[in-house]
Amino acid sequence: MKNMLLLLAGVLLFTASYAQKGNVVKAESLLNKGDVAGAKAEIDVAVTIEKNASKSKTFLTKGKIYKAIATSEDPAVSGLMDTNKAIAEASEALKKAMTMESEGSVNYNFAEYEVEDFWSKFLNTGGEVYGEEDYNGAYENFYKASLIKPTDSLTLFYAGVAAQQAEMTDEAMKMYYKLIDQGDANEDIYSTMVYLERSEKKNDAKALALLEKAKVAFPDNADFMREEINILIAMKKGPEAIEKLKGAIEKEPDNASLYLNLAVLYDNLSVQTEADGNAAETQDLIAKAQTNYEKALAIEPGNYVGNFNLGVIWVNRAKVYYDKARAMDLKTYQKEGGKLVEEGDKVLTKSLPYLEAAHVAEPEDCSVMGPLMSVYTQLKKNAKAEEIADAQDAAGCN
Repeated sequence: MKNMLLLLAGVLLFTASYAQKGNVVKAESLLNKGDVAGAKAEIDVAVTIEKNASKSKTFLTKGKIYKAIATSEDPAVSGLMDTNKAIAEASEALKKAMTMESEGSVNYNFAEYEVEDFWSKFLNTGGEVYGEEDYNGAYENFYKASLIKPTDSLTLFYAGVAAQQAEMTDEAMKMYYKLIDQGDANEDIYSTMVYLERSEKKNDAKALALLEKAKVAFPDNADFMREEINILIAMKKGPEAIEKLKGAIEKEPDNASLYLNLAVLYDNLSVQTEADGNAAETQDLIAKAQTNYEKALAIEPGNYVGNFNLGVIWVNRAKVYYDKARAMDLKTYQKEGGKLVEEGDKVLTKSLPYLEAAHVAEPEDCSVMGPLMSVYTQLKKNAKAEEIADAQDAAGCN
């Protein structure tokens, strides 16, 4: 009988001890009294008990307790666990409570309120410190808000901007990439990401991949096409860039910049083919460059680049005649050289309108004054040559 009484006492003690932990009501009561550590210890056991794990109240209470840890300014409370982990667990618990209830029910509404209040605390604090130009602090708070609402476009955008202002490039790019991946990025975000990939990460391939997405998302934005072409040119993907430019011109046939880009591309490719000794292809590329410079100038007659480069094309064509003449021996030159020089002068004359227009567009540019004075001198336009010489002196070109 004595043994039976001892056994019964043990059972009662066990039951009493067990009842002290895992009580959801007690956890909430402790939270309301400010004993967050006690509330956490109580709820951590409660969620492991099967009968509690099937009730939304359990997870609503856990969410509130972990939210208190994440938002507390008391080191004794905030030090109970890592803040970001507390945010993640609180958010997960509150959202679980919502999934266990029908929308509009009491506990659903309570849990929804807690989520919104939780999120807005970090978002508002982030906005306040951003206004004080504490960009690191702003990012930290916006990032915490993103743990609660991982797909909220406003939160991700604010976090990205704050990180960028704080020169936290990697963090900014993570936020912007999330916006892109979920289809919430605007044109400015795409442009910023292309810039960051190119200037900060030196990764033109990723920049191109971003531009492909940007063109799909914003098909009417011609800037993305132009930027893609610039990158292709920088990557020395000439043929691909040519096709892209032609496609862009079809969409914007009155855009002088596109014709200029195509002309410059042909021009640059001709330099390479000339170095490779392919004379026929070189001349073909130069002819295509000339055609596109002319198209650009038909739209924008005063364009400096178009006029200068087209003038240089004619100068180089005239040079062929002068070089042949200079290569002759004296006897041959006396017989045929004069005619070659005369033909060269005729060709050189065609460069003047373009070089003069370039000089008008950029009157202090030394790079155009040198060739222009040489042309005037060759064509015996001495007064004009002297004017350019004076302009060179004034501009400090010599």
